[in-house]
Amino acid sequence: MTLSRRQFIELSASACLATTALAACASKPKSTEGASARGSSSKGAATTVVGSPIGFDVFLEQRGYTAAPAASLITGHAFNGGLRYDDDAGIHTEKTYVKQQVARVGDVANKSTPGTLPFFTLIGIDTSTPALANAAADLILAYLLGVVGLDPSRMRVTTTQKSSAFLPLLAKYGITDAQVRLRSWDDAVKDGAGSGYFAPAGHPAKPSAPSFSLEYVMPDGVELEIAEICHGEGNGRSSGGIGVERVEMARTGQIPSWDSQLEALARAVQAESKRTGAAVPPGAAAITG
Repeated sequence: MTLSRRQFIELSASACLATTALAACASKPKSTEGASARGSSSKGAATTVVGSPIGFDVFLEQRGYTAAPAASLITGHAFNGGLRYDDDAGIHTEKTYVKQQVARVGDVANKSTPGTLPFFTLIGIDTSTPALANAAADLILAYLLGVVGLDPSRMRVTTTQKSSAFLPLLAKYGITDAQVRLRSWDDAVKDGAGSGYFAPAGHPAKPSAPSFSLEYVMPDGVELEIAEICHGEGNGRSSGGIGVERVEMARTGQIPSWDSQLEALARAVQAESKRTGAAVPPGAAAITG
């Protein structure tokens, strides 16, 4: 089954969005399955409040990571209407994370798709070598299943054969081969949007790496892409991480609408423009209308 990352991962934008890669939609019934937080993971105990697990950033800090500065929302590039499309993999180090707000002009075409937001938040970590990518995937799965409390039987993985080395790790967390959907490498490369290969056309940083996405099946059958993990071979920069808002959607069953987040994007762009003197980019109007 060929899936576009754009259909699911435009997740994010603060407490029901996922800035640095994810999206929006209409409200869905609240799910009680997997909604309560669990206080531990395979990586060690994690402090939680019942019904409100710690954020992935706190989870990482408990494991020795520190925050690296997020990049500006206004980029000055023509790509994506001058708005930040994803996190800057070049600023990552082995033990840092980045919490990045992003917005994607291309998501306008999918604004009626559940989970697609005009403004969202990503938390990403370094995956530039096989060892780093495996460690990142382990941390992400430990957080999603051990702390957030998502049900592993509802997880899906979309990728290509290039990600087969991660199958044992997925199995460790209860995600079976039957839950893994393989695309052809040619289709993934042609798409370039993730879920197999991440290399968006026209991206100024020219990212290029195989990847796999993690989706979560909601009780009504809607799928939300909640994470994307690119994995490098040490010859380039790559990152992987979660969509903050999408993870919250999966946890609570509540999916905000596209329109509910438009004002947040407008405020963020205007505030950065005022603070830095950068012109409001055309992508802002393209998204907010």
